[in-house]
Amino acid sequence: MKRRLIQWVLITSALCLLALATLLLFAPTFLGALDPMLNVWLGFCRIVTPDAWEVRGNIPLGLGWLFSGVVIYSMLTGAIFVVSAAGIEKLCEPKKEPVENE
Repeated sequence: MKRRLIQWVLITSALCLLALATLLLFAPTFLGALDPMLNVWLGFCRIVTPDAWEVRGNIPLGLGWLFSGVVIYSMLTGAIFVVSAAGIEKLCEPKKEPVENE
């Protein structure tokens, strides 16, 4: 269990850093490609955030939403990867046959 948790943390960190670096380097293309996926997260953020905080031009709030969306999706992708790897590992494991005592 500890090994899976460490794998999840490492994969999540790598994905998050890669996504944030891509966001900084290729912002318009990155946002265009992930727009459908981030719309779900941004809609959730709009529901949770009080109306008084949503001021036109509130750049820190928008960046907070974007950053948290990247982190959440990195965590979900890392979890899916680790669970898939564990399932494949279990399927590829050779079956042990019982030893008969004579």
